[in-house]
Amino acid sequence: MVINIVAKRDGKWYVLSEDGSKILGGPYDTKAEAVKRLRQIEYFKNNKEAGQMEFITTNLTGMVRNDTMEGREYLVVPMIMMVEGVLNGSNGPLYYPAEELEKVPQVWNHKPIVVYHPEMNGRALSACDPDIITNRKIGVIMNTTFDGKKLKAEAWLEPDRVAAVDERISEALEQNKMMEVSTGLFTENEEAEGEFNGKPYKAIARNYRPDHLAILPDQIGACSIADGAGLLRTNARGYLPTIEKALKYLGVNELSHSDLRDQLFSAIQSKETPNNPVWIADVYDNYMVYELGGKYYKQSYLVDDSDQVKLVDSPAEVKREIVYSTLQSNKENEMNKEEKVAEIIKNTAWTDEDKDFLMGLEDNQLDKMLPVKNEEPEEKPEENKGEGEPEEKPAEQAPEQNKEETAEEFIAKAPAELREVLKDSLQTHAQKKAGLIEKIVANEKNIFTKEQLSSMSVNELNAIAALAAVEEKKPTGAANYFGQAPVGNAAESKEEPLVAPTLNFGEEK
Repeated sequence: MVINIVAKRDGKWYVLSEDGSKILGGPYDTKAEAVKRLRQIEYFKNNKEAGQMEFITTNLTGMVRNDTMEGREYLVVPMIMMVEGVLNGSNGPLYYPAEELEKVPQVWNHKPIVVYHPEMNGRALSACDPDIITNRKIGVIMNTTFDGKKLKAEAWLEPDRVAAVDERISEALEQNKMMEVSTGLFTENEEAEGEFNGKPYKAIARNYRPDHLAILPDQIGACSIADGAGLLRTNARGYLPTIEKALKYLGVNELSHSDLRDQLFSAIQSKETPNNPVWIADVYDNYMVYELGGKYYKQSYLVDDSDQVKLVDSPAEVKREIVYSTLQSNKENEMNKEEKVAEIIKNTAWTDEDKDFLMGLEDNQLDKMLPVKNEEPEEKPEENKGEGEPEEKPAEQAPEQNKEETAEEFIAKAPAELREVLKDSLQTHAQKKAGLIEKIVANEKNIFTKEQLSSMSVNELNAIAALAAVEEKKPTGAANYFGQAPVGNAAESKEEPLVAPTLNFGEEK
């Protein structure tokens, strides 16, 4: 019996065929609309009552669901990260026993899921690094459990991060395709050679300390899909021999850098014992440099028409030297603020009296005001020039060199976000200067004219104004004679003066 299903894809609901290959209805905004359409399809197909039908509801695919955590939307994908067995990882073939896999599986929860294993110079790095998380993290591991011989978990993926980092993962999920995964973990390796299920190993991995899980869109994991692991089923250095043979028939036109490095690693490691691990340091067009036992060796190689690597000649011991060259924008070429201001005053319409204003601007504003210098070609030795011959200069350049740019012209050429700042600052500067000039001229002891003061900088005007400060006269009130006796006014007096008495001493008549 064919059973159609209702599924959610990209936020919309659809009616799909059982295998999800055909869209029979949709898109719909709600699940109820999709279910209604499914009942109609089944009714006409089977000519039965709608209530007697069977149907299955899924999210996106039969294995992926939508969920939220901390208020954020996630695509939740089941996966098997590891299975008991011998895995040929970056440290060679190691046996991962079931008793170690089942030890506290919860320690894997909330470890980052990244695209590819982070590496530098061939050495593995921790994915719990701010830069790696910013650029390569697409989700976290959750709900880790151990079931029999398999370490199972859920990949909680952020849709926007998946789309930004690698869209191939989104496409695989939509098409219900499994993808390779690879675990990144720290182990304590117990030296013990043996064999498990016909596969030899050189040590037993114990006491796992998880770091991350890597999704490999185009690589094969050490614990691969063929071994029972993988994303959408429910680690990644060396390829399994059967997988290596299968890859030869994929029809890749060119040998990729990672494939080349892997073939070189296999060719070198096959010449050494498992106890002597080889590390490929650098790979060049026709030779490589590898490390063995703390020493570096140079080994030449060739790639034939069938993209197979062949080692040629014997390896030669070399000394590794790393040189870090200084970038062109070094410190000695950078100007400080005073040098920038001096350069602007020297080569533009700004003058020394504008220095205070310019020093008050930010460095990024000064950078936009610096004159653009045309790069001049390096002077070559004058081999063909005769002695004493003057160097000819175009006559047209002289007027252009002597032409000075006004402040208004300079501001007009400035970036739009800087023009208003320059205009306002220039106006404030002019008002401040005019105020200082008026203050100095108002002083009775001033000997400068306004024209002389106008040619001075604000610093000079501040100094003169401080030395010749105008003493402001305090206002005096009207005289107050309250309490004093009134003053007489002889001019307005109408009283006759008294006659002074006289005494006569003559004989009486």
